Amino acid sequence: MNKVHIVIGIWLLLAGGMYLYLARGVEAPAGTDTPVLDISPDAPTEPVVTTGTTTSQNPITVPDTTTFSGIIEEVNTGCFADGECYVRVSGVHITTLLGRRQEVVGKVIGVPGFGDLENFIGEQVEVYAKKLANGTYTLYGDEGFYIKLRTSAGATVQMGETVLMAGVQITPLALLEDSRCPSDVVCIWAGTVRVSARVESEQGVLEQIFVLNETVETEGGKITLLRVEPSPESTTSIDAGQYVFYFEVRAR
Repeated sequence: MNKVHIVIGIWLLLAGGMYLYLARGVEAPAGTDTPVLDISPDAPTEPVVTTGTTTSQNPITVPDTTTFSGIIEEVNTGCFADGECYVRVSGVHITTLLGRRQEVVGKVIGVPGFGDLENFIGEQVEVYAKKLANGTYTLYGDEGFYIKLRTSAGATVQMGETVLMAGVQITPLALLEDSRCPSDVVCIWAGTVRVSARVESEQGVLEQIFVLNETVETEGGKITLLRVEPSPESTTSIDAGQYVFYFEVRAR
């Protein structure tokens, strides 16, 4: 009878221990992460994936028209028949004319015509043009588009001759005054030179009086008579044909 009681007691102990074990569950080992399922109403229904890159919802748009400056590298005037005339400015291709194409097109500013840009390779220009899908630019589409020469240029010219600088033609016509102090005399006044000249640009033609080292602003640009040679001497006279005038033109 005692043995039966002992067996029953052991069985009850085992059954009670098993019940307590199942009721409490198995605790996760310390130091481990336990997944938690978010079942709140605000929880996302789809997984959210975050990567190291982001995609802009508002991509940058390149404007159709652009203004920029650069250096003239190449001028192609082969737009006869169906050919293309173009200018390359700091690596950028700009179409200026296309053969017989009859459309609204822009212009060049600072020179009498497109072909004259060949004389200013290496000079700086400002460009206002339309950008095409292939990365090139064109003057077609708006008469306001332009390639504008932005430079100062200097050159010497004699009486009656014509010189072209930065799109402006200058022709000295008559010497009005040469009161410079002779090189072999000490003077209290340096004197000056005044010369009349014809000035021609795409804006028109005018006759202008230039004074040594004074700047005159015209429609074609700012023009300065910087130097006159030869220097006078007290013992000799200078014939009109001997004068050499050095002008500088800064395009508008």
